[in-house]
Amino acid sequence: MKVRVHIQEHRAKLEAIGLKFHDRQLMMDMHSGTRFEGPTNTSANMHIAAPVVVGAFTLLNMPTLANVEIGRYCSIANGVYIGSAEHPIDRLTSSTFGFNRDFSRWRTYLEKERGPQRMQVARFDDRKKTVIGHDVWLGQNAFIKAGVTIGNGAIVAAGAVVVKDVEPYTIVGGTPARFIRNRFPQEIIDQLQALQWWNYAISEFEGIDMADIVQTVNWLETNIHTIEPYHGRWWSAQELAAL
Repeated sequence: MKVRVHIQEHRAKLEAIGLKFHDRQLMMDMHSGTRFEGPTNTSANMHIAAPVVVGAFTLLNMPTLANVEIGRYCSIANGVYIGSAEHPIDRLTSSTFGFNRDFSRWRTYLEKERGPQRMQVARFDDRKKTVIGHDVWLGQNAFIKAGVTIGNGAIVAAGAVVVKDVEPYTIVGGTPARFIRNRFPQEIIDQLQALQWWNYAISEFEGIDMADIVQTVNWLETNIHTIEPYHGRWWSAQELAAL
């Protein structure tokens, strides 16, 4: 089911609940199962056939999204494609007409012109769910294959074509995307994964040096238990349309 959100008309209300859209976006059509956690920048092109879920503190700089769950603190650049429709490669045809009975009403047209069309379609899942973890950076024009999982803290280089899962805190790039290096030593990665710092508002991490990962991790291990986790308000597509 499609839901239309009139952005230009309700921009002030949307920003008041922590949802910022691109200044040139006038409206957005989205699947009824789409949800956002504020605050976040939600500017994106969304396919209406499947839901999109976006966590707090995430920047969407006009990527194209379908059937994806995106964590907190992600940075997703312009031109990124996530979850584009798949086609079968081991059947008579890769055409959507082979698994969608009346795609674009072609069958209806043929039945009118030529009589009954008896082909039996075989169902195909063309939009597998894609999962993007927390603190993931996807560079400009990256392509993320439907069904892939990108681990927490991973970085995907601009223009990369990701066709398989990406491990947490790794940097990948190329076509197809390949491992380049880890962001940090394994000990630091393990500590970050255990701390799950993305459950908090980092603006409340008073006293850390954001440029020093070792000092940051040490401070978090000592102090994170004293900080209240952040529980953002989730907004459904229907709630946004009703503002």
